Amino acid sequence: MASPLQIPLQKLPEWGLWLDQAVHRERVAHAQMLVCEDGGMAWPLAMDYVGRLLCAQPSVRGACGTCPSCIQLHNMAHPDVHWIVPVIGGEGRGDDEDTCAPFLADVRTFLGQNPHPLSSDWIEHLGGKQKVVQISVKESARIQRLLSLKAHSGGHKVVVLWMPERLNDSAANKLLKLVEEPLDRTLLLLISHDEASVLGTIRSRCQVHHVKPVPTGVLSEALVNQGISPEQAAVLAELSGGQPGQASMLLRNREALREPLQHFVEFMRITYKKDLVGLLAFSERLAKEPREQQKQWIHVSAQLLSQLLRLRHGALKNSLFAWFPDVAFQPDGLARLLDESKHFEIQGLLQAALTDIQRNINSRIVLSDLGIQFMRLFAARK
Repeated sequence: MASPLQIPLQKLPEWGLWLDQAVHRERVAHAQMLVCEDGGMAWPLAMDYVGRLLCAQPSVRGACGTCPSCIQLHNMAHPDVHWIVPVIGGEGRGDDEDTCAPFLADVRTFLGQNPHPLSSDWIEHLGGKQKVVQISVKESARIQRLLSLKAHSGGHKVVVLWMPERLNDSAANKLLKLVEEPLDRTLLLLISHDEASVLGTIRSRCQVHHVKPVPTGVLSEALVNQGISPEQAAVLAELSGGQPGQASMLLRNREALREPLQHFVEFMRITYKKDLVGLLAFSERLAKEPREQQKQWIHVSAQLLSQLLRLRHGALKNSLFAWFPDVAFQPDGLARLLDESKHFEIQGLLQAALTDIQRNINSRIVLSDLGIQFMRLFAARK
């Protein structure tokens, strides 16, 4: 696409009251968390909210866009707004080691190209697929220092923190003190894609907002405005689950999805046939790939199984297989085999496997156990 995909916020009227809070600044909660799927609307909403909060002449239609504050924010150079993202440990310089301070130029470039960013794309941008990408305790200490400074504009001081689920334990506990004892006229705005993995005491002290998917019609219209055919836009809007970042990723990285799709086909055939030898070989092979790729396979598998269930009941016209007609698989056949009463359990098994892999538990064991559980479910159906 020639330019990043844009979704007009006026197409999402349910956020009007929340965005208006930033104009009426006396009602701003000091700690807030936007929860959305990877590639969702949280970042555009956060940027708009902060813009209204700091704008010299805000209105109910939003920030003016022309005052010095708006221009600085647009360039991600506002002295009172600080961007915190997970990075690779030990990659900083001097006092900023293990913090994202040296990566600000990368953050600006990345978000400029990806207004609905995917965490996997940021990790790839860092070159961290096989490394630990996290928010360190030094970062939490840095946040406290930044918010203790006097605001340049005399208004609010803001920290936008992406992926609080990647705070390590020490960092989360240190940040908790700031959430419990906020400084005057400060805003800590968290953007999470995994609310359950955020430290419970932080989560309970935040005003939490759940960001819904973009309506299919709105997303499809935005894709058409980018020059995509209406037919392709409709498929993309449906397959992405209403997440603009996912739609952009599908369009940009179509071929990158082929491998996890083929892994899914192989895994389903092995487990349906109860081929234990084949399962062990599959688990051994996939366990040798980077953990981010293993996690991607689980995400794709969960999405596909959800799509196939919806396909079975006529709630979906296409699955991801519609984009890969050369992959030898009959999604309609598997859809008929899926037992909707087991769907919740299937998704639970996939989520548990994902959690274990994130905890660095032996992937070969995790994947083998996952396959055995799927074999059990298929056997129970018969």
